[in-house]
Amino acid sequence: MGEQMSVRTLFLQQFIAAVIARVHPREELKVLKINYSHVRPMIAKEDFISNEFRPSGESFQKVALPLEPKVIPFNMRSPALQISRPLPPRPQRMQQSFLDNPKTPLERIQRILADSSIRLLECPGPNKPLLVTQYGGVSSLPLMLTKEEIDGLVKSLSERTRIPLSTGIFTAAFDQYIINAILSEFLGTRFVIQRKPTQAASFPIR
Repeated sequence: MGEQMSVRTLFLQQFIAAVIARVHPREELKVLKINYSHVRPMIAKEDFISNEFRPSGESFQKVALPLEPKVIPFNMRSPALQISRPLPPRPQRMQQSFLDNPKTPLERIQRILADSSIRLLECPGPNKPLLVTQYGGVSSLPLMLTKEEIDGLVKSLSERTRIPLSTGIFTAAFDQYIINAILSEFLGTRFVIQRKPTQAASFPIR
């Protein structure tokens, strides 16, 4: 009877020890968790409220994020470049008093041709305004020649150049001008006076 009690007692002791061995790690882990929750952090909550951890305005300015750059749309089509052409100078109108001062028609013509900008002078016929070509532009002058004045002009140039007059075309060179006239008793004489073309100076080749 005593041996049975000792075996039963030994069995109970081993059983209780096995149960305790299984339960003890859980209790120890639970205790560790509870103790871990009570650990005080290194920086307390009061430390954040103090002035030492309050950021200043300067620190905010230094750490401020950069502004996003604006994206400017690029226009692939560039505007066409317009080059304006220089306009030719306007022909200057001569005053009537300036043209009427000379007495003879040849003197009037020479006074008009004294302007270096005039390249050509045309008389379209008796009692018609004279036309001048000036830098590519044609303008009319407030001056007209009668039939007698035109005939006298051509006759004076014929005597001066010693080229006889005949029915048809009269061509003569005087001073730095060339005159081409169409002689007609029925329609009236017409003439054109132009400047001689300037010749470039030629140099001998050595």
